[in-house]
Amino acid sequence: FATFNLGVGDPGVGSLYEFKGGTQWATATEQVWGHSHVPKIRLATLLPFLPSDIPWEVAKIDAQGHDAEVVDGLQDYLTKFKCVVGEFDTRAYAGADQKSFSYRNVFKKKGFIPVTFDPNNRKTRDNFLFLNTRFGTAFRQHKYMCTANDFKPPHVRIVETLDAAKVP
Repeated sequence: FATFNLGVGDPGVGSLYEFKGGTQWATATEQVWGHSHVPKIRLATLLPFLPSDIPWEVAKIDAQGHDAEVVDGLQDYLTKFKCVVGEFDTRAYAGADQKSFSYRNVFKKKGFIPVTFDPNNRKTRDNFLFLNTRFGTAFRQHKYMCTANDFKPPHVRIVETLDAAKVP
């Protein structure tokens, strides 16, 4: 179990990290309004129970400052996913930016490439999308790829990224 910080002006916000003061989640007047004890279970513990003979569409990670750790913990299973979406910006979380590894290097070693979007669009600016290059043909044929409930990247941008990286 771990202590989970709750609130900071939005009951839907929480993190295992403390929120940094002066950020969008912790202004001078907003404080953590509570704590909860939550179970910590690694995805690598759960994923062996999923069918291993089919690829998995998308991993949508929103671990409030721990997204890079989730990716690092997925290493053995990462290549099963066609794409991974995460919020890897850790500026709002104290201690979250002190990693002993690079999540970008983890993705690169597993054959993923990053997709960049319009920095003025909050939905795409705050999410990072990585494509598994093994599924280049599928990305080109199916426009629904890499979508999640709150994240729908433009298909044309995915294809442009594949073309620029010369992915077949």
